[in-house]
Amino acid sequence: MNGAPLQLSRYFVTESNLAANKSFRQNESATLDSKLIGVTAVCNEMGDHRQWEVTLRLIFQPGPEINTPYFFTLEIVGFFQVLPNYPEERIQLLIQTNGPSVLYGVAREVIREMTARGPYLQMFIPTAAFSPKQTEELASSGKPSA
Repeated sequence: MNGAPLQLSRYFVTESNLAANKSFRQNESATLDSKLIGVTAVCNEMGDHRQWEVTLRLIFQPGPEINTPYFFTLEIVGFFQVLPNYPEERIQLLIQTNGPSVLYGVAREVIREMTARGPYLQMFIPTAAFSPKQTEELASSGKPSA
C-alpha cells in the first residue's frame, strides 16, 4: 500500500450542535435530502504551499414541513500536508477536492455518533463528492450549498 499524497495531520471539531426534533413523526419516513444540508468548505494555505488548513461546516436546519429526527450544525478544521514528491502544479486541485472530502467523512461519523445517543435512530448523512469548482464557489460566496 502506498501513502496518499495528502496527509491529514490533525483535526478537531470547533462547533457541534445537535437538537432532537420534538415534532418528529416516528411512524412516518424520515427525510434527509442532501440538498437540505448546507455545506461550506474553505481551504487556506498556511505560508507553505504544502501546508493547508481546511474548514468544513455543515448545517441541517430544514423547515417544519420536513420530517426529520434531528437538526445539526457541525464545523471541523483539519490540517493537511502535501507530500514533497507531489507535483507543485496539482496541489491546489488536490487540496480542494480531497481536503473537504476527508473531513466530510469525519463529519459523517461525528453526526452518526451524536445521533446514536439521542432518542431516535442514528442518522447517517449522505455521502458527497467535492470538486474544486464547488469548493471555490462555496468559499467565495460564503453561503451554504449542498
